[in-house]
Amino acid sequence: MPKPVTQHLLGQTIMNFNQFIREFDLSKDKAVEEMVSLAVADRVIYPEMYADRHREWSISEMIKRNSRLLCCFSDRLSNIDGNCLGKHEETFRMVNRYLDCYSLKDLLHIPGQVHELGIDEKKPGGLQESDRNSKESARKKQGSYYTPPYIVRYMVRNSLDYLFHGKMPTDQQPDIRVVDPACGGASFLIEVFNGLVDKGFPVFQAVDSVFGMDIDREAVNLCIYILTVAVIARNRSINDPEETRRQLGKQIRTGNALDNKAFLESNEFDLVIGNPPYISNKLISQGDKDNYRENYLSAGGQYDLSVLFMERGLGLLRREGLLNFITSNKFLGADYGRIIRKELLENHRLLSIVDVSTLQCFAGTAAYPVIITVKKCGGCDSVAFSGAKMNGPVKITGVTRWAETETKRPAEVEQSFFRENSDFLITTRLDDRVLPLLKKISRAGGRIPRSSILCGLAQPGFSRWVRGKGTGDEMVITDPHERPFIRAGHIRPYSIAEPEVIDTRYLQKKNTGVFQGPKLVIPGISKSLTAALDNSGSILGRVYFIRENDTSYDLRYLAVLLNSHVMNFYYKVMYWPVHLAGGYLRFNSGYIANLPVYPVQGELWLNDGETVHEIIALGDKLSNGEQGGRERESILARAEAAVYSLYGFDREEASMIMNFLEIDGTVQEKIRDAQNEYRKK
Repeated sequence: MPKPVTQHLLGQTIMNFNQFIREFDLSKDKAVEEMVSLAVADRVIYPEMYADRHREWSISEMIKRNSRLLCCFSDRLSNIDGNCLGKHEETFRMVNRYLDCYSLKDLLHIPGQVHELGIDEKKPGGLQESDRNSKESARKKQGSYYTPPYIVRYMVRNSLDYLFHGKMPTDQQPDIRVVDPACGGASFLIEVFNGLVDKGFPVFQAVDSVFGMDIDREAVNLCIYILTVAVIARNRSINDPEETRRQLGKQIRTGNALDNKAFLESNEFDLVIGNPPYISNKLISQGDKDNYRENYLSAGGQYDLSVLFMERGLGLLRREGLLNFITSNKFLGADYGRIIRKELLENHRLLSIVDVSTLQCFAGTAAYPVIITVKKCGGCDSVAFSGAKMNGPVKITGVTRWAETETKRPAEVEQSFFRENSDFLITTRLDDRVLPLLKKISRAGGRIPRSSILCGLAQPGFSRWVRGKGTGDEMVITDPHERPFIRAGHIRPYSIAEPEVIDTRYLQKKNTGVFQGPKLVIPGISKSLTAALDNSGSILGRVYFIRENDTSYDLRYLAVLLNSHVMNFYYKVMYWPVHLAGGYLRFNSGYIANLPVYPVQGELWLNDGETVHEIIALGDKLSNGEQGGRERESILARAEAAVYSLYGFDREEASMIMNFLEIDGTVQEKIRDAQNEYRKK
């Protein structure tokens, strides 16, 4: 008696099925992968045959039922022949038992998933044979990760509903063209085809609507096969699937969608949808980098390939067309994403972002994905018309469970809020409580010039020239080539742990004189925005620093602001897209320069000069480190209260920020007491 299909059983079965497939070396035994593809087709085309779960079909019966399909795709299913009948009969039965636990709507996604699992076992096009044994997997080099079907259906459903304004098309269905520029195993195109048919499109009009391209020839062939199966399932009267295959072969091609010579033409599509490959900059060949630099505005800095796909996708759209990608969130805050953010915010309508970065949608990757939806508005004839189109609410939804995509009310943020930021930062860590606080901080007009923010040693391998820790004031350096050395991990709020010692003879043409004199130091990686004063002339590792003579701000004032709850709140919200695993944050000169530092001149300074002077005095006490225990805790509380006052936050607003940062309740109470003292002044 078969077990009832519970959610737990389904999850366990899928995991076991994936493990089962991994055990086969698909580069040696293609029959197993082909068998899965044919078994899926059999179930999709003839679902009534599987209504009785007690009935087990043989390979020969499946082959007979699907003779037309096998004939049409004899090149792809070349290993499904008489040799399978004995050799793989038991494997076939096992595959079918696993497939019993999949819903009909998920079945067509399985061949693509199997293909993706097998990529690491095969030598994909464009990779050298020696790469197979390299540290990087073939799948990572291709940036190819299969999108879970429930995400695909969500994206396709929302996109088609938007294009049809949430209504079913009328009698005369409009022509619609949809493209996935990295179509892989047909995941998105399957759902687009079925979605159009469900909306009343005739089967062959729906076929004419789907286009795709992928650099992996095998994936393209699989895509055409799966879509042909979907067409037959929708119209079983088709006697010869060859015509469908030929038509799809014209619309789904092998190639690089980023190549402007590819068959895709600009301004032709109503919907560009998909999961563009996430390939880090270091894995892009120099030849490709040179080509992309000539053809893409966003090919600057340490970009990843998904950013270029976004630029390309926008170029493929008709005016008023829709782009819907699930992609890495890093471009929303990283320096290299500034150009594409500017393009999105100034020339298009950013409709929505769903942050699914905490859901681990793509196991084994370091990408934190978001689902982004953009309407193309570029090319408007008048400035007034263009400006109106670029304004409007952006719906931001951050979810911790997939079910929240349907139930959680999104925060609505005017697109102008992101556009008015000098770096065009886009963050998803927003809700109705956070946004007003963020706007209040953003009104502070001061900034630290980026040119004033320097970086310590960026050369790799410098650690080998660092020796054991010193002993604070007792540290004695007798070798003239040795200097005190501060790493990012040494820096605490207002203080620096005992430095180490570095031999400067091995540093690559580094002017160590830049480290002399008083400076404010900020670690490149930390769990919070942290700053401390350094007067030791120490050489710095991956640490950012501001020298006293390079800024009009008092370093003690900056130390208090950068260590404050207010700045940490701002940073953790605005730079959420570039957060690292384990709760760590990344810092660089551009990020620090974008912080809204309250100005020390002009009208604001005249109004709050007394508070600024007090902050400087408190920063001096905290940096000297002469106090301890309760006295230091009191000074820290007064410093936080002073910054809250400077930025115009009352007790309730300060509590919201502290709760967001999960500040200890005892500390919060001390800060509120200090705020009360400010109110009395």
